[in-house]
Amino acid sequence: WSSKNISAVFSEVFLYVRSLTPDEVTAEEIAQETFVKALKSLNQFDGRKDIRAWLFTIAKNTYF
Repeated sequence: WSSKNISAVFSEVFLYVRSLTPDEVTAEEIAQETFVKALKSLNQFDGRKDIRAWLFTIAKNTYF
């Protein structure tokens, strides 16, 4: 993954979280926390699945 890819996926996660909360600051914090959690759990990621779906699940669980 290049930094360009990560930036694009971060934007997607941020927009997803923004659809859950009207607060932009909260959405930014949740998106950042999502990536921190994903990095810490990368060894649990099943590479056969879509990484975006995995990140959206982490974001959803972080928000709720």
